Amino acid sequence: MMHSFMGGGLFCAIVGNILLVVSTATDYWMQYRLSGSFAHQGLWRYCMSGKCYMQTDSIGK
Repeated sequence: MMHSFMGGGLFCAIVGNILLVVSTATDYWMQYRLSGSFAHQGLWRYCMSGKCYMQTDSIGK
């Protein structure tokens, strides 16, 4: 009985770590429509009208 809980916990931990890596590496956290065109945004950058910009571009301005 205990081995099935350990196996399930290990499986969840592996899947969680894979999803964590994928979520921090992609730019598709949010997708929305802005002024008639599609845009998407992630943790590190956002893209509008085919051009991508770093999220830190506006820091300090």
